[in-house]
Amino acid sequence: WNCDWLALHDLHVVLFSTGLAKPWNMVLLLYSLLSSQSSLVMSQQALHWLWDIVTGFSKPWLMSKEPLEAKSLESLRAWLRKFVSNDIFTWQDLTDEALYQGVASTNSQVHRQRKERVVKVALWLILVHEFGAQEEVQPSRIAACVKAAATAGHKLKQLWAVPLLFLAAPLRHGCLEMMTPGGWNGVVLLRSATEEPQFTSGGLSPVTFTQWSMDASWLHSQRGEMRSSSAGKPSRWVQLDARFDPASGTYLGTWVEETLEQPLDVLVFSLNRCDANFKSLVCRTTSSEAYSELFGLAGGLADGQMMLRCFYLTKPREAADAAWM
Repeated sequence: WNCDWLALHDLHVVLFSTGLAKPWNMVLLLYSLLSSQSSLVMSQQALHWLWDIVTGFSKPWLMSKEPLEAKSLESLRAWLRKFVSNDIFTWQDLTDEALYQGVASTNSQVHRQRKERVVKVALWLILVHEFGAQEEVQPSRIAACVKAAATAGHKLKQLWAVPLLFLAAPLRHGCLEMMTPGGWNGVVLLRSATEEPQFTSGGLSPVTFTQWSMDASWLHSQRGEMRSSSAGKPSRWVQLDARFDPASGTYLGTWVEETLEQPLDVLVFSLNRCDANFKSLVCRTTSSEAYSELFGLAGGLADGQMMLRCFYLTKPREAADAAWM
């Protein structure tokens, strides 16, 4: 890793040139490529660099200076620009002052698109790392994502990979109780953070929905039960309603929880169909049974705190499938 942020952008362009359009397909492809080279787990330096990009702490596209080893890729970038896509530029191209600073409005749009591509690929690579890391996401990173989710509002769909990141380790180390045959069973990761210190608290709670309706336009649950992971604490009811958003291929709506005075914004989605479900992927196992899986992210400000809920729900797969990422 030489901090060549332009390589992240180029990777996004090349992946899209293959005809893959869904984010999860991109993640699976990167997973396959890196696992074949035993490169799933990245160095801490590389991981910190990617996290800084995703959380907005670092914005390398604002720097015109090329990384030390970038010149070794200039001939490859020239070839890709000629035969793959005009969206790929060499570092020499970026020294053109008018192009780099975005004097024209068309160039400004190019810069925004370039930034979005870099952030997306950085997030995908972090997710691939989590599959092979066998470790929990660092608390400081969780705190940053809690804050991002709490203030995202209608932009919550941009954080779709967050529940996958946070739930990979718990699903790897734990097992799900199929409490209600025919219903949706799963877990909810609870996180909250105060405004000032970067402190997070919460736990992992089992959740069950016995009544659930979902079609191409709406998702609606009756009240489900979220049980406390701590002995002696009572369970609480939760409920969600969401409408399908064709632009993102996800459901967007509200998450209501018994102990919260205000509802949280919620994003719900399922991954595109593949041979291995998410749980078997993170556990490196194969499953003979077919399951439908749903993932969700709820975030917002409630009771003076930044709240985040990441949830994973599963049930035996039925003939009708949901929308796929």
